[in-house]
Amino acid sequence: MKISCWPWIRPSLFLLSLSLERECQAGIRDILILEATPRIGGRVMKTTFSGYTVEMGANWLFGGGPMVNPVLEMAKKIKLRTYLNDYENITSNTYKQEGGLYPKKLVDEVEEVAAKRDKFNEKFSQILSSKKKDVDVSILAAQRIFSKQVPKTPLEMVIDYYHNDYEDAEPPRMTSLKHTWPREEFVDHGSDPYFVSDPRGFETVVQYLAKQFLSPLKGDPRLKLNKVVKEIIYSKEGVAVITEDGSIYKAKYAIVSVSVGVLQSDLIEFKPKLPLWKRVAIADYSMTIYTKIFLKFPYKFWPSGPGTEFFLYTHERRGYYALWQHLEFEYPGSNILMVTATADESRRIEQLADKEIEAEIMEVLKKMFGDNVPKPQDMLVPRWGTNSLLYWGASSQQIYCICYWCLCSSCCSPAVTHCHYRWGWNATPRIGGRMMKTSFSGYNVELGANWLFGGGNVTNPVLEMGNKVNLRTYLNDYENITANTYKEEGGLYSTEVVEEVEKVAAARDEFCEVLSGILSNQKGDVDISILGAQRIFQKAPKTPLENVIDYYHNDYEDGEPPKETSLKHTYPRNEFVDHGEDPLFVSDPRGFEIVPQYLAKQFLSSLNSDPRLRLNKVVTEINYKDSGVEPWKKLAIADYSMTIYTKIFLKFPYAFWPTGNGTEFFLYTHRRRGYYPVWQHLENEYPGSNILFVTVTGRESRRVEQLSDEEVQAEIMEILKKLFGDSIPDPEDILVPRWGQSRFYKGSYSNWPARYTQKRHDQLAVRVVMYICLDSQCGSSEMKL
Repeated sequence: MKISCWPWIRPSLFLLSLSLERECQAGIRDILILEATPRIGGRVMKTTFSGYTVEMGANWLFGGGPMVNPVLEMAKKIKLRTYLNDYENITSNTYKQEGGLYPKKLVDEVEEVAAKRDKFNEKFSQILSSKKKDVDVSILAAQRIFSKQVPKTPLEMVIDYYHNDYEDAEPPRMTSLKHTWPREEFVDHGSDPYFVSDPRGFETVVQYLAKQFLSPLKGDPRLKLNKVVKEIIYSKEGVAVITEDGSIYKAKYAIVSVSVGVLQSDLIEFKPKLPLWKRVAIADYSMTIYTKIFLKFPYKFWPSGPGTEFFLYTHERRGYYALWQHLEFEYPGSNILMVTATADESRRIEQLADKEIEAEIMEVLKKMFGDNVPKPQDMLVPRWGTNSLLYWGASSQQIYCICYWCLCSSCCSPAVTHCHYRWGWNATPRIGGRMMKTSFSGYNVELGANWLFGGGNVTNPVLEMGNKVNLRTYLNDYENITANTYKEEGGLYSTEVVEEVEKVAAARDEFCEVLSGILSNQKGDVDISILGAQRIFQKAPKTPLENVIDYYHNDYEDGEPPKETSLKHTYPRNEFVDHGEDPLFVSDPRGFEIVPQYLAKQFLSSLNSDPRLRLNKVVTEINYKDSGVEPWKKLAIADYSMTIYTKIFLKFPYAFWPTGNGTEFFLYTHRRRGYYPVWQHLENEYPGSNILFVTVTGRESRRVEQLSDEEVQAEIMEILKKLFGDSIPDPEDILVPRWGQSRFYKGSYSNWPARYTQKRHDQLAVRVVMYICLDSQCGSSEMKL
């Protein structure tokens, strides 16, 4: 919380003896400030790097707008040294992944689309803000409404990163539209970016403000430094605060202004616990990481002079060392480069040693500027996410798989005994949708849906149909996966260590089920992300091992990570509750698709000749009889999460992995969450096949789809050699499904996003009456559906 009379001071704790309102109005100074660190300023933090004072946190002030920026005014009063940055020529300085600049004209075209997208976002946000109810969507959803072609290519993504992630520290899919666009600071104060490069540090602005009521700054007894609060006991009578050094402070009122990240951790214990509504609000907010990495070189090897200050590096992995700035203007003769990383990339980087980060950065720089670039003399990597007194560097406005087995919705309703089916169009030469088989090295494997579940109290109707057609399945065994969890550089974790992590994950799942039940009983559509629930549980995963176990529990089921997935509409996992958790892997030569074909035969006389089924009919236009699809429908469609679930198959000349009981599944641990994590050998399903398959989801699936098969194979072989040695053979064949690039699917898995309300889901499901125009029939009489 901020106090209106001292809006820029963010100490750890204010303890007040009188009411806050009276103190602010009357200027009462009877206060005590407890600060966990030896300084004030919070994330406005300087440090010395190679003889220069650089800012680890906040770095820019903005001006040039219609309203005075009060912080900029204070900076002028104390003569804070700043430099006006110039981003104007960044389209001339955009590098390809393997080196060389993109043509400026090409980048300008992508930038022009991005600028138009931004203007649309502003207008659309204003429309949503004018609604009586709190209607909001993610920035990504707004991009989908603006154009069906959201950023996909590496070049489009790096420009989009520059427009969004670089400002918000989270990608558009995670960020609120209404509370981000328009960017109010730019609207009010202007968008002229003043880079702070003062030897005294940006924190002198905070100190200047603090001196208005603390005198002197370090000797005032009302300011207690190095006081780490560990417990807050509160009641109607007052507040008691206990610090790590055993001190106890009491007052009538307390204001806690620590980082949201600290509140999400277990650093401070509240007694009694904060109300559930408060814990939910804290846990589900997005506290992200914004990392500026500084590198000092013996000489500059990058372009300098006007229009060269900023440059972009394009990579298939969004945000991979994407935005660079040389600091020759801010610190002349310093030979310092700075590169910015955010969110997931920041979290990954914080798991690395400085030497590993330097190696990655040098590989990027050599691609851009050649093999002769010198090694850095010094490097600084802030680690906000691992700082227990701050927990992360920036805040961002954050914002069950449904399978359609029928060709008309009426057929799925148990209350309907007949179906008046007029027409059915399918864009492909088959029916079955994402239940799709293909031939791979002499075996029929499933590109999409692969499992049926049984063993529960309620009959699984799809499993019953599978039994009727004698569908061949194999009961998978995940039980021994804790004994088959590999470290990043090879070698197994001890079973005991993994079982401890698994035990915490199982307890976390049980808590998620309980909290979901509580939220479902609340008035209104109260929901949070699964990550929000994990934070309330106070044991959210952090280490690579914890992350891979959490991936196995969540991403592997949902196709997206916990921070993007609804708790209430995911937990409990109703399919497991009703139908059981026995996983039956479909390995039938006829393919899983024979199940929808069996169902279709109940109302189609022939799958090949029934005139009511038209195959290979690609719908190009839908003429809506009124003024067009309603805005609420567009919002419901655009803001839903269609993710990608990718199973990569590899055929080898022989099996080099463990086989036998308890070896079917194994996990690979990596500091990058979801990097080829869940593996399965198919010796039980396809005996003698020597086939492995590995699952990736979400963001990693989107990245993998940008790679060639050869590049995917190279990444996979690097992992397998770490696990099983350098002498393993190359695969004879590889199959990489690319659902996201399929024009008929645009993804393979639906996931209920955390921000997605029940009402919006109902709007997604509700029918509208349309007239369909096929590419072969446009201009002729339209057919009503």
